[in-house]
Amino acid sequence: HPQCSVFWVSAVSAATFTQDCSSIARELSILSEKEKDKDVKDLVKEYLSGGRAGRWLLIIDNVDDANIFSLSPDQSKHVAHFLPASPNGQVLCTTRTRHIATDLTRNGIIQLNQMSKEDSLDFLRNSLSEEKLLCSASITDELLTELEFIPLAIAQAAAYITKNPVSISEYLELLRNTHEDMSELMSAEFTDLTRPQSTSNAIANTWILSFEKIRQTDQTAADLLAFVSYVEPKAIPRSMLPPVPMKTRLVSAIGTLLGYAFFTKRDDNMYDMHRLVQKATKIWLDKHPLVKEEARKKAVKHLADVFPDAQDIYDNMPMCREYLPHALKIAQSAQGEDLASHYTLCKLLGRFFMCDGRLRECIYWYEQVFKWRKENSGEDDAATLDSEYDLGSAYRRDGRIGEAIELFERIVAIRSKMLREDHSDRLSSQHELASAYLEDGRIGEAIEL
Repeated sequence: HPQCSVFWVSAVSAATFTQDCSSIARELSILSEKEKDKDVKDLVKEYLSGGRAGRWLLIIDNVDDANIFSLSPDQSKHVAHFLPASPNGQVLCTTRTRHIATDLTRNGIIQLNQMSKEDSLDFLRNSLSEEKLLCSASITDELLTELEFIPLAIAQAAAYITKNPVSISEYLELLRNTHEDMSELMSAEFTDLTRPQSTSNAIANTWILSFEKIRQTDQTAADLLAFVSYVEPKAIPRSMLPPVPMKTRLVSAIGTLLGYAFFTKRDDNMYDMHRLVQKATKIWLDKHPLVKEEARKKAVKHLADVFPDAQDIYDNMPMCREYLPHALKIAQSAQGEDLASHYTLCKLLGRFFMCDGRLRECIYWYEQVFKWRKENSGEDDAATLDSEYDLGSAYRRDGRIGEAIELFERIVAIRSKMLREDHSDRLSSQHELASAYLEDGRIGEAIEL
């Protein structure tokens, strides 16, 4: 299109936007003496909106903050205010946030979907200094899958592999190793001449800027992001998300995270999160230790509050299965901590596994609860005896009769002293002990109980 002029403006900051507009004005020779006091952004807008400009394409790149010209959301300072309009021209804006896209155009949004595996492989190959750095197809596929086919993540990986140099399999091993290794890889800066000089190229740092922006503008979305960093990143049920006083705030917060592509929507009731976004969120939380600690405790308590009790209502089992991967991840992250909510969650996990017939897993969680209760409440405490009873029942169903009898004899001895003869807790522990005696062939003792 030789008759079409193409102009490029970086909207990373007010300074880059104004500087690029000045360059365009000089190129078009519209900076006259009488116009010297006029805003150069308005000059470019007026010129391109008029008939003298001919055919043109204006690209406004990186519009991730529409209010770069004002600290307050002043419409006269919004980026959209400086966009020209003409039948001879087109404006193409790029942004990572959907709500900005909807401010800039109502019906001209082009959603960029995930890069295909083939395009990702081509991009990796072109980003490496030598093609021989590519290893087997299966290992390369593993890396691209781990990087979720995100271009900036691929570019960062290629830069690291080229610079150090390491093989793709070694890079993949580092990425999957400790949180510290992963954090260092994702935060490593590298040179990318295709990106603005003033911006960070490290994917973690790029996203952290977005996280900070979200924290400034939508605290509910920031809290939601922190919560989701502690659960599994895939198949997150909407019903499991922390409650918000107003439903509209939750809808808006989810919309913010969808707009930044930190969330993707499976359907109206289920969301996914990129694994790399989750890892970057943890790097962000590492920079705010108090926020991190509070978010973790809130996540544990919330799962303990919402995880259904399978033992009380068997109809809860389908929801238990939906929540299970997330509850397990949170419970495992809080292992060994003196949090009552953690052991409430452990008990609920034990009950689910008991109802599901998964006795080894049931026993594992019941043992955690009993140990904590005994250390914190004492051996004769009612809550300790309840957890001991649960564990004894699991031992008996798993065929560990000797261990079950040992626990139930102790429970019966204590409850016989503390509770009246017809108390339900005393009777149920006697019943369990009698059942264990029966299974152990001790018929007389079973009959007596």
